Amino acid sequence: MKQLFDILHPVPETLRKSGEGKSLSVFANVVEYLSSDSTLETAEIALIGVKNANSGNTDFVRKALYNLYLPHNCAKIIDLGDVDENELDKLRDVHTALTDKNVFVIVFGGSTDGVMACYKALESKSDFLTVTCVAPSIILGNNYLSHLFDHKASTLFNLNVIGYQNYLSEAESIKELNDNYFNAMRLASFRENTKEVEPVLRDSHALVIDMSAVRACDAPGANRHEPNGLYAEEICLLAMYAGISDNMKTAGLFGFDSSLENTQTSILTAQIIWHLIDGFARRRHENLLNNANGIKKFLINLDSPLHDLVFYHSETSERWWMEVKISGDATAYIIACSENDYKSARRHEIPLRWLWYHQKLVNRIKIY
Repeated sequence: MKQLFDILHPVPETLRKSGEGKSLSVFANVVEYLSSDSTLETAEIALIGVKNANSGNTDFVRKALYNLYLPHNCAKIIDLGDVDENELDKLRDVHTALTDKNVFVIVFGGSTDGVMACYKALESKSDFLTVTCVAPSIILGNNYLSHLFDHKASTLFNLNVIGYQNYLSEAESIKELNDNYFNAMRLASFRENTKEVEPVLRDSHALVIDMSAVRACDAPGANRHEPNGLYAEEICLLAMYAGISDNMKTAGLFGFDSSLENTQTSILTAQIIWHLIDGFARRRHENLLNNANGIKKFLINLDSPLHDLVFYHSETSERWWMEVKISGDATAYIIACSENDYKSARRHEIPLRWLWYHQKLVNRIKIY
């Protein structure tokens, strides 16, 4: 812990004491703080702020967060304080140490430059990483999307972009994502059926939220102001889905400066973090291969070279999964899916999600 103490700026004493005289379930009275006596051995969730030298936006977020009520069965949380935005290599090092201990890391504040620091902390863990970005646009230029995309031949297996707006996005960039069988979901498509994004997040290891994807009236402190975008309720729903995902290792909220108005964006950011924590507390860790655990297996014959598709359904959580094989005798990969995918197979249609995942596996084998 001494090493962390040297790297991070602990939460100010005034914020730590903000729970005095209030309910024991207020966040400020539930969370543990970084100190010389702190330990990570029992921590399940860690918060890290990214502090911009020109503003104190992390303190504004904490002020809102610390007054929220947490559920009784909440995970054990430690707020490690802040790292300076001009020292993102330190953020990567701290993040790596936390991931090594299987701690779910929530990073908030600073520009989207912090995205790659979080990604690099996961790189050594897997060469099949899936990242989901909530972003207002798709432009593969000198930005975090293009930096992530550059890892497609090494550690990045899948990149999802949710909530983008077509008129803000470059057609060539969208095509490049599609050509690599990455998933891009327009704002209108997401809004049409919000449940379809849950399987996407269930298979993701990292969630990146660019607060500019939220409409300006809900997040006026975002670095980019757009009249259209996700509603506050929708971004919180996405956060809840991400928190529930057993695969999710980290979530980052970037691209805002709540000190510009120090109220609404701070409150929304705090509520997004709350939904991440609430989702984490509801993780089920379901064993798909144990039928006694309320998991049912379905076999659907397609009368095609694929012969059949295998689906799994949890009677407890109502979630679905399906198997993807490159060939008939190959090892099956189990991926999250929706009931609509199962219904498509029942109609003897191969689900698009299956096709894209299958092609990504084929391409990855060619690379290696």
